[in-house]
This record gives sequence, structure tokens and C-alpha cells, in this order.
Amino acid sequence: MNRIQVILGVVGGILLIAIIAYIANEEYQKQQWAERLSTGHTECQILRASGDEWIKCELEYIQEAREFCWKYPDFNRDMCVNLEKQIEESPELNKIFP
Repeated sequence: MNRIQVILGVVGGILLIAIIAYIANEEYQKQQWAERLSTGHTECQILRASGDEWIKCELEYIQEAREFCWKYPDFNRDMCVNLEKQIEESPELNKIFP
């Protein structure tokens, strides 16, 4: 092997490791975000049951869930479709989230 082949092999290996690390990090972030959404939704339900300021919580949850769906549309397609349907069918939500 000549020097160029060795250098290309090393660079290729480093690039492959970087790509794998990026994908793993992206998956980790996606999972963390999904867990935060689940926790946030539960917190809003608790606030609703207690009569506290659940509307603000719910609006923040919807905004966060929409951003998640835009970034990861295939992660939980049913949730994303149902969320958009819920927004479309509600005149109030449709004004807030056009």
C-alpha cells in the first residue's frame, strides 16, 4: 500500500466513526425529546384534573409536539397525524397554530 491509500483509509475510518456517532446522537436526542413530550402531556393532564393553569401547559405541549413531528415525522406517525387533525378541527387551536 502506498502512503495515499493509507491516508485515505484512515480518513475514511474517521469519517465512518463520525457518521455513526452523529446518527447515535440524533437517535438519543429523538428519544429524549419523545420522553419529554410524554412527561409533559402527563403533567398537563394532572393540571387539568386539579383545575390549575392547564391551558398554558396544553398549548406548550402542542407546540413542542408539532416541532417534534416536523423534525421526526416517522417516529410516531399516528400521534403526528392525530395532532394535526385535532388542530384542524378546533377553531381555537387553528387560530393559534395555523
